[in-house]
Amino acid sequence: MTEWEEPASLICPHCQHAPVPLELTQGSDHTWFATCRCPQCGETALLQLDAPPMLPFLPEQLDMLQAEWAEWIQMKRLHLYRRASPQSSKYTTPFLLLILVVSTSFFLADHFHTLGGFFENPSARQVVVNQYVNRLKQMSCFSDEMKEKFRNIPIKYTAESVYHHSFIQYGETGKYWGEYQIKIFRSNFWFFGWPKQSQLIETLIHEVRHRVSPGLGHSPYFFTLVRRDTACALQRW
Repeated sequence: MTEWEEPASLICPHCQHAPVPLELTQGSDHTWFATCRCPQCGETALLQLDAPPMLPFLPEQLDMLQAEWAEWIQMKRLHLYRRASPQSSKYTTPFLLLILVVSTSFFLADHFHTLGGFFENPSARQVVVNQYVNRLKQMSCFSDEMKEKFRNIPIKYTAESVYHHSFIQYGETGKYWGEYQIKIFRSNFWFFGWPKQSQLIETLIHEVRHRVSPGLGHSPYFFTLVRRDTACALQRW
């Protein structure tokens, strides 16, 4: 290979430094290349010449090389510079592992809270239940009978076990037209006390609907009414 310096220069398309000298190289089969190395940012390009160079370079030849170098920089920006830097890649895997561990721990803790009720504050949760009841009984999408049940039936948070046989209980009205209260279980709350909003609303509507329409039991029409009322409440919440 033959190399020599050509006094012509270009402008670095990456950092706009000038001048950037050209280095001409002759390869096999009489092919010619121009190498550009920016002394400021280190950006490098190897450009093949269509014909043996005529020294000194003509302005149109330099313009062509400048355009090819700019196109090369564009390709690198599109396909290379957008990739994560080594520094950010270094923390990607630990960060993803941390998210996985935290999310898994959260849902396991919530599951065990449902079993055992740790960090449970019944009085604080009763306050939340009362707030939800007060808001629901003012909504226009419920019938007067539903509102009357919200106003007059004692609705209590309970620390009792949420399991009944193999089922998780969210609420309980006892014998629908016997025991005069509604129980709300911890399965409607996260373990640190925040309510599961849509679940708690559905539970309250479900149990009050049993009091309004005890003869429906758990028929398909009963669940249709609960879904309708729950959707209405969530829209207005």
